[in-house]
Amino acid sequence: MIAHLVPTGVGAAIGGFAGDAGPAARVLAAVCDRLVTHPNAVNGADLSALPPGALYVEGRALDGWLAGRTGLLPDRPQRIGILIDAAVTPATLDATLNAANAVRAVHGVDVVGYHLTAEPLGCQLGWANGVSTGEVARPEALLDGARRLVAAGATAIAILADLGDYDDTAYRQGRGVDPIGGLEAILSHLVVSELGIPAAHAPLMPLDLAPQPLVDPRAAAEYIGHTYLPCVLLGLARHPGLARPDAPGALPPASLVVVPAGCLGGPGVLAAVARGIPVIAVAENATVLAVTAEALGLPAWPAANYLEAAGMAAALRAGVDWRACRRPLASVLKIP
Repeated sequence: MIAHLVPTGVGAAIGGFAGDAGPAARVLAAVCDRLVTHPNAVNGADLSALPPGALYVEGRALDGWLAGRTGLLPDRPQRIGILIDAAVTPATLDATLNAANAVRAVHGVDVVGYHLTAEPLGCQLGWANGVSTGEVARPEALLDGARRLVAAGATAIAILADLGDYDDTAYRQGRGVDPIGGLEAILSHLVVSELGIPAAHAPLMPLDLAPQPLVDPRAAAEYIGHTYLPCVLLGLARHPGLARPDAPGALPPASLVVVPAGCLGGPGVLAAVARGIPVIAVAENATVLAVTAEALGLPAWPAANYLEAAGMAAALRAGVDWRACRRPLASVLKIP
């Protein structure tokens, strides 16, 4: 079982845009029994890059699973409640409901209903050392709305927040950090940590039917529709249930973690290393971070790219030391 991580809001060359880690996810899924990944890696607005059989797990819950604190119960159908920021405009609300109804009609996703927060959430984007972040002015409105949906039968929450105005020119051109990624993680982490149920975020954008400029291919999925909701509903529908790690039917620990080489400082990766789970650090997936295995003194396996990482994963599954497939082949070392 492979955990495929691409941290959000750090400008990852692969997975830092709109579902553009999907091909890498599909390749990794082909060399394991089960791939576990998170929304940032596979969300593509109207498109979902989640491979067949893979699990879509919110980042905080995924970190908890890697640390052995959270159990993941696969094959648990989710009933999704849609929580919409009261700051939504009438036109965007209509587009959002059309998107939700389309996903229900085409994919059969179980949507309990939607709820407007009692007041605008007041989200503000921000930056910290080149990484996107932000604040939620009224988190109690977010949590109260989520609880109302849970009371109506929801087992997972799709959050749609108004993130205000921001400049995403560099992101659209494929040379910048996603300005909303960090705040999206804050919103979903808050619901998961407080309510103990899956959540994921899709930004509310003012409906603009004007022609869009040609954008970088990795960001193009966000420019073919009018909302970012479909991928979130499709992903949450396949989110495992959250439980105690010793709950009957809970997934066993991951056998391998695959992560960009500069992003080894996250809690999930550090927990995996502490538990003896191998970590593959992918060099080609550059980010604005430089938290490397060398900097932290971690025993990560270096891979040039995701194709090499998949080969290493296949070797592990076959019980083969991947280093035996490389040349030169070092001699056995003497242990003092």
